[in-house]
Order: sequence, then structure tokens, then C-alpha cells
Amino acid sequence: MFNISSYLEKFKKIYSTNLYFKETVIKAVKETTGIDVDKESINYKNGVLTLNVKPIQKSELFLKKKLILSRLNEKSSSKIVDLR
Repeated sequence: MFNISSYLEKFKKIYSTNLYFKETVIKAVKETTGIDVDKESINYKNGVLTLNVKPIQKSELFLKKKLILSRLNEKSSSKIVDLR
């Protein structure tokens, strides 16, 4: 018989990993720039991290892009190659 709880456990692990990654991004951005980022405004796909923030905040992020990327690559297991 099919055990649904073991099947759903797989999705729970994926969700918790994604949540941990987003929290790591929030902490790194806050430490580097002082900007608060919402979890909903963070997208990660194919090594590119996209933050949907206000234009003035985006300018600050781009000024400190290299520092943010280096901190994220230290703390995260995912390899981030670009920040947009």
C-alpha cells in the first residue's frame, strides 16, 4: 500500500531548504547594506538571484554586489553567480 506521509515528507524537505536559503539571503543583505528584504521578493533560478525591491534599494545592492555575492557563496550551498 502507498504511504502518503513518506511521499509528502519529500516536499517538506524541499520547502524547508528553500526557506533556509531565503533566510540566508535576507541576513546577508541586511548585514551588508542594511536593507530589509521580504521572503516573497526573493527569486533564485539557474544561479541568478533576483530581488524585487524599490529602485533606490536596488542601486544600493548593485553598489555592494560583489560583497553580497561573496557572503552568500560562503554561507549557502547554492552557487550564486549573479544578482539582479
